[in-house]
Amino acid sequence: MEANDQHIVIIFKDLDKLTFLAAPALSLASHLKKGITFLYISEKSDEKTNHAFIQALEKLFQGNLSGMKAHIIPQLNEALVKILPDKFGGVMVLLEADEQAGKKSIWAKPQLMKLFRHSRLPYMLVRNEDTIHAQFQSVVLAMDSLKESKEKVLWTSYFGRFFGAKITVVTRIYKDEFLARQAKNNEQFVRKIFDSFDLQYEIQTFVDKIPELDLFAVDYAAKIGADLVIAMTTKNISIFDLFTGLPENKVALNPQKMPVLFLNSRDDLYVLCD
Repeated sequence: MEANDQHIVIIFKDLDKLTFLAAPALSLASHLKKGITFLYISEKSDEKTNHAFIQALEKLFQGNLSGMKAHIIPQLNEALVKILPDKFGGVMVLLEADEQAGKKSIWAKPQLMKLFRHSRLPYMLVRNEDTIHAQFQSVVLAMDSLKESKEKVLWTSYFGRFFGAKITVVTRIYKDEFLARQAKNNEQFVRKIFDSFDLQYEIQTFVDKIPELDLFAVDYAAKIGADLVIAMTTKNISIFDLFTGLPENKVALNPQKMPVLFLNSRDDLYVLCD
């Protein structure tokens, strides 16, 4: 797929939320040299609805819709998520998350996380009250002992390469020898990738017992004033997870209002470039 056919996809249901979603989308599209595709989820697709949609876009972008595409889609469902890379050229998704929606609403964060847990594309859930610094100058990456955590490294590197972001890698000390060896391998992988691109980064290692490193990374990111956390969803869900809740849902609902880019652990996870 050519670069000019690749798009940051914005999925939303409320035209009033366009302003809030547009800032990070424009920044991502500009720095990554991608287009933007707006998917307005509406059961109505009549002339009046279409006119209101286009009018909202023209007002927001002062009539300059170059490099942008717009579609009205009747439903947000698994079928749509599956075709985002091929039909809409998606490389990343920004989703409107409605804090006022009921727990079972598709627009509630836990339901959106469930819907996108098999997505090939990274995705960011955006609430109205989230504090988004769209230039993404400071990014936090949590690296634990899991082998699949390496999949976060390449996407994190994009923010260093294309945004000039400073990257803070948060890790911890493991007493278990096997886990400690795995964590050391992951750290070496981080250094290899980031050094190869001459990125600005630091590795912060914590001694304290940290059961959920991504959740800790969100708290740490808020303390240092970071703009984004890169997190990985759970690959193999256990019975324990079903009772206590998935760690990524807690990360998504973080009270610090920290933006989080989620990646799913899968062999065909989309990458922008090597």
